[in-house]
Amino acid sequence: MMLVHIPDDHSSAYVVSLPRDSWVDIPGRGRAKLNAAYSWGGPPLLIDTVQRLTDVRVDHFAVIDWNGFRKLTDAVGGVDMSMPDGERRHMNGEQALAYVGERKSLPNGDLDRAHRQQNYLRTVLEKVTTSASLSDPLRLKETLDIFTDTISVDERFSDTDMRELVWNMKGVRAGDMTFMNAPVKGTGTEKGQSVVHLDKVACAELWKAFKESSMAAYLSTHRVDRLRAATN
Repeated sequence: MMLVHIPDDHSSAYVVSLPRDSWVDIPGRGRAKLNAAYSWGGPPLLIDTVQRLTDVRVDHFAVIDWNGFRKLTDAVGGVDMSMPDGERRHMNGEQALAYVGERKSLPNGDLDRAHRQQNYLRTVLEKVTTSASLSDPLRLKETLDIFTDTISVDERFSDTDMRELVWNMKGVRAGDMTFMNAPVKGTGTEKGQSVVHLDKVACAELWKAFKESSMAAYLSTHRVDRLRAATN
């Protein structure tokens, strides 16, 4: 689960991953893992939970399942993922799915997996925004069709809205996107389940920066669990 902030000038994007095992208050259900909100009440309950957790208004919602993930990756011709050793590895849909789904072999489990998912998302967005199709309004529809065929969005996020957003962000490159994990205090056990405890104080400062659109200033003064920087 990722919360995205795009400044009014569309010059950048800030993405924060919320661990699925975060132990949070779910409206009408009590304390449980964050991913339970989606299981119990779909997008409405998940959005309500995240908004109460962060005090940040969620304007739009998008979701993709595993089949859509594979189709999206193959539809854009695969992705060239940047590996920790600096090498780039080309992956098709099935390979990319295995890459973002792995966690047991990673030192920090789900937190490292979140960075893999962020790395994938950044790579796909970079590939789309630098493609020739975005320089031609007539070909923009073809690009958008790829997303609308594989990603479900809320009813208020129309094709026109999506087209306008993509067009306005056509100048954004990988180096303009910041990906991070929400501040975590540690892990523990609740009701026999392994859970993640968010750092309430640190999170409050992050969500304040989200609301005030002051993320650049926030990042200059706070240490965050951040996906390593990409170059434009």
